[in-house]
Amino acid sequence: MRRGRLARRVALFTTLGLAAVWALAVALMSAVLWSEQDELFDQQLVQTAHVLLPLVSRMQEQGVADDVLQPAIPMDEALVYRLVTRDGQVLRQSGLAARAALPKAADVPAGRTISAPDYRVYATPLDAAGHALQLAAPLAERREALRESLTGFLLPMIALLPLTWLIVGWVSRRSLAPLGALGADRK
Repeated sequence: MRRGRLARRVALFTTLGLAAVWALAVALMSAVLWSEQDELFDQQLVQTAHVLLPLVSRMQEQGVADDVLQPAIPMDEALVYRLVTRDGQVLRQSGLAARAALPKAADVPAGRTISAPDYRVYATPLDAAGHALQLAAPLAERREALRESLTGFLLPMIALLPLTWLIVGWVSRRSLAPLGALGADRK
């Protein structure tokens, strides 16, 4: 009877120790995953801005109207852009840019990616026409990607904790069996 309680205690404390180490590993993995995903999203933002700059700049120079059909995308999922001059004057912008909580155009340094409360914003360097494109991606998409990645990882791992407890309990009972035999011999 005493051996059973000891085996349960060993199983409990071993499982709790493993859970603590596991939780720390998950926290570290979350930080690394956030950093790597952020880097990837930033690279995509930069590349997209550089591809769009010549197109939007040419539209501005040729006086092409802004009546380009915009798909119905929720605000927290839409990329928005602004074509700006050297001094930060907005020449044209996407339809949703006016509703987005973006920093002042003059406050976004060329060639840099900055964070705003709800957006990550990149500004290209000026092109030959003196235009820069500021492209903003909602942070909600990044948070959703992290949340879904962690959920896909955590659910199976959480399911493993009870299995770990059962395996450690079985190993503890098997390992402590000689103590029971030793106690029986002493009687």
